Amino acid sequence: MKVELLAACDFAQDNFGKLTIVGVFDAINVRALPAKHPYMCIAVRMRYMMYELGKHSLRIEIRDPNDELLIQPFEGQIDVSTIEVDSGVRNVVLNHIGMEFREFGRHRIKIYFDGKEEAEIPLYVNRAE
Repeated sequence: MKVELLAACDFAQDNFGKLTIVGVFDAINVRALPAKHPYMCIAVRMRYMMYELGKHSLRIEIRDPNDELLIQPFEGQIDVSTIEVDSGVRNVVLNHIGMEFREFGRHRIKIYFDGKEEAEIPLYVNRAE
């Protein structure tokens, strides 16, 4: 599987394979720590090929600057059983309310398929001026 899109955003929704994303960001500016971000979505769009049909494990992690898990990872299975022409797509949207950040710096959102890391994006927590 190939990750075509991995984004932190204000809103995301999958409508029968059509992914809607609003307000993509890579930084959160806060005055003091700990800070709670009221609502955050993680949107993932992945492409798979004919030979990848079947069940696959999925894991999404958010890690702080010390490489500690910020929240409990999302773990699940994806069953890719249909294919359009020579490939297919699957969207995953995760919503999180009240994520608490305890440190400034570069956090990371990581995605794994079948135990192998496939993509990572930064999420910066900055001191607001």
